[in-house]
Amino acid sequence: MGDRTMWNEKCPKCGGMNTVEVYDAPSSLIWSKHCWKCRWTDGLGYYEAPDNEVVLCTEKQARKKKLIMKCPKCKQTMTWWEKMAYGQCWHCEKVGDSHR
Repeated sequence: MGDRTMWNEKCPKCGGMNTVEVYDAPSSLIWSKHCWKCRWTDGLGYYEAPDNEVVLCTEKQARKKKLIMKCPKCKQTMTWWEKMAYGQCWHCEKVGDSHR
């Protein structure tokens, strides 16, 4: 297992102190910046990318890089690999619909 690291820095929204938590291990990656006072969060998350990569970015950046997208049929979020491998999102697969 990896190490959990925490430190405080100034919140960009309210100016109070926010907590940065980092836990980095081969099997469990967590990055979190949040303010306990105003509930601000940096919005970063891990998204799976081609070539066995994991990308730390915002949801907006993940959509721009086409790592996630809206399903054309049900409008739920689907990943790039769902589109490439199955041609459908998990939600449509669950209810039995197909985009093909």
